Amino acid sequence: MIGTIGVAPEDDPVLCSTPGAHGGNLDTPDVKPGVTLAFPVFHEGALLSLGDGHALQGDGEVCGVSIEVATTTTLTVDVRKETIDTPIIESDDEFIAIGSDEDLEEACRAALRAVVDYLAKNTKLTPEDSYKLCSVASDTKVSQVVNPLRTARVSVKKEVVEKFQV
Repeated sequence: MIGTIGVAPEDDPVLCSTPGAHGGNLDTPDVKPGVTLAFPVFHEGALLSLGDGHALQGDGEVCGVSIEVATTTTLTVDVRKETIDTPIIESDDEFIAIGSDEDLEEACRAALRAVVDYLAKNTKLTPEDSYKLCSVASDTKVSQVVNPLRTARVSVKKEVVEKFQV
C-alpha cells in the first residue's frame, strides 16, 4: 500500500505526516494496486505527491511502525469534474471515504458524511435514507491514530449501492 499520497493542501503547507482533505499520510490499507483514489483539488495542477510504501500495516496504525518497503508505483492521473470534500477510494467492490481530524470521532463523521453525500447523489435515496442505510450497510475502520490528525474510513459495498441506483 501507499501510506502517503495526496495533493497540495488548501491552506498553508503541512508536514507530509499530516493527513487531511488533501490526502497526506493516510496510512489506509485500501490504498493499494487496482483502486481509484480521488482527491479534492485546491490548486492548479494539484501538485500530487506520494511515498511511504508499506508491505504490511494493520488497521489502526498506533505507533508509526509498519513494514515499510521501497516501491515502484505506476499510476494514471485524470481530472474529474465533480466536487468532493475528502479523499475517496473506489475498488471493484467498494466505495470508501476517508476522514481525518484531531478527534477520531470527527474523522469518522467526516468519512460518513462523504458516503452519505455519495449515496444521495448517486442513488434514488434521500440524504436521510442514505444516512439510515449507512447504519446497516457500511463499515467504519480506523486507518491510523499516530499522525497529527487521526484517520478513519467508511465503506459501503457497491452491490448495496446498485440496489438503490436510479
